[in-house]
Amino acid sequence: MKIKLLIIVFIISVSFFSCEKTSGPNSDSKSSIIGNWKDLSIIDSIYTFSRTENLIENEYGFIFKLNNQFIERKNSSWCGTPPVSYSDYNGIWDCKDSIINISVSFWGGLADYQWKIIYVDNQKLKIYKITLLSD
Repeated sequence: MKIKLLIIVFIISVSFFSCEKTSGPNSDSKSSIIGNWKDLSIIDSIYTFSRTENLIENEYGFIFKLNNQFIERKNSSWCGTPPVSYSDYNGIWDCKDSIINISVSFWGGLADYQWKIIYVDNQKLKIYKITLLSD
């Protein structure tokens, strides 16, 4: 009987110490995504970005600002053939639970995105694009 009790106590103790707190959809996602993001990679419809000090001049990236302002650095024309020119486009964003709603201008009008946060921490942001609507 004592051995069973010790095993149960051990399992419970290990489970408490083996958990790592990360910022995911259930934590404060809104404050976690504030900052600059770059280095897009896509695997199985999951988009991964790296946090950065500054956006790189001729590469895709975006900024979530505290006042719900959004800046997206992206292709500045319909043509994607190199050399590609980039511009910064202003927009707005809002986050409720793990869903980010973004409305941002682009060379052809206005784009509305809806992204689901899969994972976010101090270094990485992983999202799934739910919708992309353009005017």
